[in-house]
Amino acid sequence: MGAKSRRKGKGGELEVVSLAKEAGFHEAKRTAPMQAGGYAAEYGDVEIPLLYSEAKRYRRTPITRLAAELLATERPGLTSVLFSRDDDRQWLATLDAREFLNRHRELLRLRSELLRLRQDLARHEPLTAIP
Repeated sequence: MGAKSRRKGKGGELEVVSLAKEAGFHEAKRTAPMQAGGYAAEYGDVEIPLLYSEAKRYRRTPITRLAAELLATERPGLTSVLFSRDDDRQWLATLDAREFLNRHRELLRLRSELLRLRQDLARHEPLTAIP
């Protein structure tokens, strides 16, 4: 791999780290420097909790091929996601559709539970401090 490709890959990984931090994942970090030292990255290119993430930048990203390669290996406890960006385009996230739908269903369940808890709290008298 040439120096230009390595710089582009590093830049892409750093962009994904920045996106993750903007989204509130302040502990996100690039794992590639650790891989160079012989560290086997359990989180892929960018460490984000509960994700195995690969970051790819291409002129025209071969998303189908890259996603198939990424999803070919099961990683228990982690969701595999491909962050990809064509030159002069926005970042996209690709993951298994069933995994996405399962996570979305769980998000809706948690949202519904939170709304129910808020309604329950609103019906009760506020607690007062004991003198």
